[in-house]
Amino acid sequence: MKLKYFFAIFCLFGPALTLSAQNIEKAKRWYVYEGWGTPIFCDGDLVNWASGDLKVHYVLWMEDGVVRWELDNVKGTVTDMYGEEYKYKEHHTLFDWVNSTCEYTYHLIGNKGTKYRGTIFMDFSDGWGAGLIVIPGETFCR
Repeated sequence: MKLKYFFAIFCLFGPALTLSAQNIEKAKRWYVYEGWGTPIFCDGDLVNWASGDLKVHYVLWMEDGVVRWELDNVKGTVTDMYGEEYKYKEHHTLFDWVNSTCEYTYHLIGNKGTKYRGTIFMDFSDGWGAGLIVIPGETFCR
């Protein structure tokens, strides 16, 4: 019976011990991203653009003080280029800072009935400006 308890405790805390042995850290924070902008694609075509101030909750995974991964959860209200307001529900944004790539999934619900849901992949190895490569993934538009 004691062996079962030991095994159960080890299963719960074993991964945490392994992470601390590898010097991996996590940081969790909230902030407001002012002027967040997102392209909106339908069937691979850019059809809209929405922007606004959004609340971001993020978790960073660091190894030896260097950020390796970042996972964001974004919520708030944005306005598209036609004036429609959307509740912005982003399920996740996953940044791979080692390989300079990002994948994010968005879900926009408009006050005039428009809905957008999709995934966008980005490669920012050449920077966030003119070198940013944006590739639309699967989308749903209504």
